[in-house]
Amino acid sequence: MKIPELCKQKSKSGHRAFVIINGTRFYCGTYGTPESEENYQRIIAEWLVSKRSPDVSKTEAVTINHLVTAFLEHAKSIYCCVKPKITC
Repeated sequence: MKIPELCKQKSKSGHRAFVIINGTRFYCGTYGTPESEENYQRIIAEWLVSKRSPDVSKTEAVTINHLVTAFLEHAKSIYCCVKPKITC
């Protein structure tokens, strides 16, 4: 079994570390930092022990619930005073 490598992604704020397991990208933090190495080691350890995807709740994953909640808050701030047009 080949262990997935820690990868580097260029971003506006620097380089982000990530690992891909079973087609899912798990972000580990800023590339080259002790934090990213610790997160990478934890994710790989979980994967090796469980032989399945690591616990997504411990990574920087965005859930559908977070996404919808953020959008609704945004929509409330933009459209709070607009009355909807009802067309038949």
